[in-house]
Amino acid sequence: MKKEFYVSNLDATDLNMHYCGYEKCAHNHYYGPATRDHYLFVYVKSGKGKYRIKEKTFEIQQGQSFFLFPGYAVFYQADSINPWEYMWVGFYGKLSYRYLQYINVSPNHPIYNFQNSARMESLFKKLFSELQLKRRFDEIFCTGILHLMFHEMARGSSCILDQSSLRSGDPSEKYMEKALHFIHMNYTEHISASLIAGHVGLERSYFSKLFKRLTGRSPCEYINRHRLDKAYALLCSGAVSVEHVAFSVGFRDPLYFSKAFKKHFGFPPSHTGKNLK
Repeated sequence: MKKEFYVSNLDATDLNMHYCGYEKCAHNHYYGPATRDHYLFVYVKSGKGKYRIKEKTFEIQQGQSFFLFPGYAVFYQADSINPWEYMWVGFYGKLSYRYLQYINVSPNHPIYNFQNSARMESLFKKLFSELQLKRRFDEIFCTGILHLMFHEMARGSSCILDQSSLRSGDPSEKYMEKALHFIHMNYTEHISASLIAGHVGLERSYFSKLFKRLTGRSPCEYINRHRLDKAYALLCSGAVSVEHVAFSVGFRDPLYFSKAFKKHFGFPPSHTGKNLK
């Protein structure tokens, strides 16, 4: 059984909830390898499974959580005997990276261990209960719950961080964070690897190699993938034409957009969601 709720955010703020949900997975159920353009917090309520990121595999069990990071290819799979039941929150915003530092979580250390998971489960239950009511201003409630979730993890973190420790860490991750934020804010414009490299303060060739190493894609490939994912969401709404969507997500040639879309998704944009005739 799987249930997922999407949150309508009017404007991007410092910390936004994108969606949330829960699932009791079947034996060996898996996701990936794949990347996302946002963060994902996954809390394991029961059972166990495995999670792989940056060529490292982690065994995850009840009472633990793991995080997905924008641009990083990941794979996770439920156990063959005792598959997990988990709950998740997708989020984004410029405070995301700082909050993850508060709880000592990064692509190199993507696991968080709960000392007492009852409070976190209670927050998830409140979140799901509220969203099922489909009331106005849900995004305000969801943002508040997300802050409380990070507060709960920060309080329970075994790592007490000072400002000097917050400034330390893998420099490549900070460059990647800045690059992905720039892409996500400017993907509708004409952006290139050179432009992004200049924004983060790196030489273009070095930046491109670093980006490919960390995400598994070149900057150009990542930008196009992000644009196509955004286009798919727009087309599912049925609110605009295929040509309008192409220009809205940064493609200047609608014909090229249609070919790229079909190659990526396996069907033409005119056969997507409410655009399906």
